Amino acid sequence: MSKSHSLVRFALFAAMAFGSASIVADSGCSSSKSNGSGQSSCGDTQNDPNNCGVCNHACPAGASCIGGVCQDTCMPATLTFCGGTCVDTKTDTNNCGGCGVACVMSATCSAGKCACPTGTTNCGGACANLQADAQNCGTCGAVCDQGYLCSKGKCVSMCGPDELACKNACVNAKTDNSNCGGCGRACSGTTQCTGGQCGCTSGLTLCGSSSAQTCSNLQTDSANCGSCGATCAMDQLCSAGKCVSRCDPGKTYCLSTCIDAQSDNWNCGACSNVCTGGATCIGGQCTCPQGQTNCNGICTNTNTDMNNCGACGTPCTTFGARCVGGVCGGSGNGNGGDPNNGNGNPNGGDDASGFPFGGGGDDGGGGSDEAGFF
Repeated sequence: MSKSHSLVRFALFAAMAFGSASIVADSGCSSSKSNGSGQSSCGDTQNDPNNCGVCNHACPAGASCIGGVCQDTCMPATLTFCGGTCVDTKTDTNNCGGCGVACVMSATCSAGKCACPTGTTNCGGACANLQADAQNCGTCGAVCDQGYLCSKGKCVSMCGPDELACKNACVNAKTDNSNCGGCGRACSGTTQCTGGQCGCTSGLTLCGSSSAQTCSNLQTDSANCGSCGATCAMDQLCSAGKCVSRCDPGKTYCLSTCIDAQSDNWNCGACSNVCTGGATCIGGQCTCPQGQTNCNGICTNTNTDMNNCGACGTPCTTFGARCVGGVCGGSGNGNGGDPNNGNGNPNGGDDASGFPFGGGGDDGGGGSDEAGFF
């Protein structure tokens, strides 16, 4: 018996002696075979971002594992992840209907399908006007010979007696706004080509420079009222060729509306002149209520206001003093009788003091009236 046969017999004996032990040759690689349902020794390789497709293949941060392939999740769900970014395959010309499906030049993507603009046809990867394209005249690939151009889908050697050949097309230079009187002479603004000249329709006048001409109604155009360049003021409009006020008599035009500047608190006497501090607009002037004085923009009663007693800016500074009748007066009971002992009058001071806050009255016997006056 050979030595190799002896080793085999020893291995079989060992397996029988120790139960279900397996003898597997160690090749240095771990098994990651799937059981057919996406499960492997490391988990679900169809949906696990850490083991996507095969074990230990992690998807980048933010990506998901879908069908064993790392994919970014786009929001909203109507977008598709293509080439590292989320796109709408219904409208994206570089990914129309699916990732990497690019539309030809000048074509658009609509509902996931590439389409050439109206009036053009997809010819060999480019949108062509079969009515005027000398390389695709009438049909794709139909090339006009040297010296011919494509007009109305046919190769022609020359244009009609009233037409010019402009950019591979025959045009009527008497009426074509883009080629008025000659190729490339476009009418600007609202002008129209008539008889090979850019002009205006009846009732309108051509105004402006040659590079920015426009047809204006001189009877109603506030920028050209009565004549070109005659501009009406902001508070005016053009009527019958004259600038007139936008507002009725007695009204003022302020911030795109007509107001009464004699009574409008937001526009008193003039636009944006706002009455504040309790004042109202009377006769176009911000006016305080009767009996009050405007002190630094605030309507104030100078008969009682401690900071403006008798006049604006005149404060009562003595402790306990009050402003009465526009004069700073004494404290509550002065030096008079004690209002708590039953003898003094807390409202003391005889008529000569003139203040209810003077010293204790004579009835209380608690000091003269003058003692309570500051």
